[in-house]
Amino acid sequence: MKTITLIPLLALALASGCASPRFVVPALPPKYLPAGFSVTVAPVEDTRQNRALNRVFAKTFSADVQAALAAQLASTGRYMSVHTAATDAPPDTDLVMHATLRRLEWEVPSYGEALVGAAVVPVAFGAIGAAFYGSSDISVNGHAEVAVRILKLKDERVLLDRVYVGRHSETTAKFSCDTPSTKARMAAKAFDDAMRQLRRDLGGP
Repeated sequence: MKTITLIPLLALALASGCASPRFVVPALPPKYLPAGFSVTVAPVEDTRQNRALNRVFAKTFSADVQAALAAQLASTGRYMSVHTAATDAPPDTDLVMHATLRRLEWEVPSYGEALVGAAVVPVAFGAIGAAFYGSSDISVNGHAEVAVRILKLKDERVLLDRVYVGRHSETTAKFSCDTPSTKARMAAKAFDDAMRQLRRDLGGP
């Protein structure tokens, strides 16, 4: 199975606008305790080998990932406050979350076959055949891997240290399998799958 780079699906790719999408992950509304620990999410360390999606998302990508992590913590209802910070260990917080983004990718396992079909079908069957081929389904995958470490600053105790792996699969039309909106959606849903596991570990919904 091969990870796909950003190659348009020839004449089958549809234009999707010039604006780069933001990295947005669904989260439940924030819930805070009247008293308890405050948590700060430190800047996210990015160790991905494949950074092709950087060309898809807006330049605020790193901050958006950090904000997505903070939203997951806030939705658990286990903390008094949740913030993001520009430094690794701000002094005015009880807990600090350090996260490392190890993987975030979009993948079409049969992308090579789709490219061949995109070249052959219009020649053999004309525009109608090309339109029919382009509207047929193809499988698309998203992958995410995030290492999370939560530290209690007062005694430097590690409260959580785990790697979360998320995956999402769906089918879409061939002509839209490599559009920016598809890539953004697959990445966000894979990340959300990893975050569901994090919320469960933290005692959230």
